[in-house]
Amino acid sequence: MFKNKSSVIPINVAVMMIIALIISISVSIAGCGDTSAETSYQPDETTNQVTTAAPTSTTTPTPLPTPEPTPDPALLEPSEDAPVIALTFDDGPSLRDTGKLLDLLKTEEVSATFFVLGGQVEIGREELVKRAYQEGHEIGNHTYSHQILTGLSQSEVRDELKKTSDIIKNIIGEDPTVMRPPTGAWSDEIAAISGELNMSVINWNWQSCPEDWNHHDDPEHIANHVIETAQNGHIVLLHDTNEATVSAMPAMIAGLKERGFRFMTVSQMLSHLGEGHPQAGSVYHTYAQPE
Repeated sequence: MFKNKSSVIPINVAVMMIIALIISISVSIAGCGDTSAETSYQPDETTNQVTTAAPTSTTTPTPLPTPEPTPDPALLEPSEDAPVIALTFDDGPSLRDTGKLLDLLKTEEVSATFFVLGGQVEIGREELVKRAYQEGHEIGNHTYSHQILTGLSQSEVRDELKKTSDIIKNIIGEDPTVMRPPTGAWSDEIAAISGELNMSVINWNWQSCPEDWNHHDDPEHIANHVIETAQNGHIVLLHDTNEATVSAMPAMIAGLKERGFRFMTVSQMLSHLGEGHPQAGSVYHTYAQPE
């Protein structure tokens, strides 16, 4: 039998076709297994990305408690836990001593009350009174000439007090509201006249009576006595005309501060008794209701 020559594929052609088929299959398999192109792809800045937002919490946080403000020590009511004392100075101003005392009080940030004599002020010491007032101290009336008021007539008492109040007002621009009778001697009539002039009578607690006068040459004794006997609300009698008193003040102030005392003017301290204190015409010896 004879075969049709046209239907027979030459051997060399068939071999080449088989080789080409094998190469094609190998390339396809290699391409399917290579994932490096996918894993190394990083989107550029223009590529849109889909992000999933974190779930919003619906729990309201518990607010922290508001801390209580720390009270200003100067505003605390006088008490055994926050004691107050009022230092008072009589008979000045003194050209020798009052300026030194004011320097110390300013450095130590201590407020005090000065009961001045009108006759002392008007002989060229007005600037000391003005300075004391401008530095936060209280100016009180100690009469004009230091006469014992209980030995005077009512008109003489009024004159002693009125002349000094007028002198003080001309210097600081306001009338004094506190007065101290020389030696502490007073009567109902004297208190009434003081009230008419819008002043209260300010004496002192017995513990300081009058220690710096009786020991006028012993600064250490003066300082130690006040430090040891001081109690909350005391009104302390001192004299800024006594050189030993001024010398005693650094140790006295340091010792009182160590005991926790705060310093106020007489009127500042007595105002804690309530509205209207110190009351005109009333007599005070300490931080307490008028006797």
